[in-house]
Amino acid sequence: MEHQNPFSYAEFLRIFEHDDWFLIDETVFYLDYAPDEEYYLGCLREYEEPYWAGYCDISEDGCFRTASALLNAKIFHGRSVKERWENVRFFQIGGIPVETWLELYEEDLPKVERESRIEELYGEFLLWNCGFHSSETYLSMLDTLLLEYPENALLLKLKKFSESRKVTCRLFLHHWNYESVSAGRADSSSYAAFGKYLFSALQKQYEGSQFNPETYSIGCFCLWHYLPEAVKAKEPFSTLCRVKTYWDRNDTQAWKLLQQAFAFYDSGNTA
Repeated sequence: MEHQNPFSYAEFLRIFEHDDWFLIDETVFYLDYAPDEEYYLGCLREYEEPYWAGYCDISEDGCFRTASALLNAKIFHGRSVKERWENVRFFQIGGIPVETWLELYEEDLPKVERESRIEELYGEFLLWNCGFHSSETYLSMLDTLLLEYPENALLLKLKKFSESRKVTCRLFLHHWNYESVSAGRADSSSYAAFGKYLFSALQKQYEGSQFNPETYSIGCFCLWHYLPEAVKAKEPFSTLCRVKTYWDRNDTQAWKLLQQAFAFYDSGNTA
């Protein structure tokens, strides 16, 4: 039987980042030029480093904190899943045949795409609300999403109340909390799209020519204040609270904390 790879790399990464939506543990693949060698990928949320790989270059297998770190780790004959993507063929995904998996989640894949983009919109709103960005980018992103999802109830409400930051903030928080509970994500460290978007923007601000440590640290604390309670104590989000304290003391630890936070979603992060 000829096996397949029905995804782009970006699609597969998003699926693995949303283990709260999809069955992904016990995913088995091979490389088309070496079909007799099987490799395993999975995610077990009860562990601090939940993403794992089996039968790879690491003798005791490998564990990683993020999906991106797993798929970018050079542990498959010295190269990563991302680098070998054109050669990847799946035996099964989430412990079931590929065809069955696709049938099972046919309706869910577009939903995850939409929710990930709403997470990014939420991140952009917080950046505007806390003084890092102007309103223009947020409003432009909102209009673009409305063109693609014109009947989405949340987006329609966000548009209607776009001039009220207080109402907008409450709408995002309610959506986050509702989606978390209904999808079983309350204790998940998912929301990768939100975190990646937020910290990528913060890194650009930090490295920009107009960087001001005092203003930046105040803005970080503002971001932390408006985060959903479910993530405030988790890395890398908790860093936003601690940065201001260290900067107020002129402590170089602030720089180290930010570097760790920026690196959290980097491809090579395994911490």
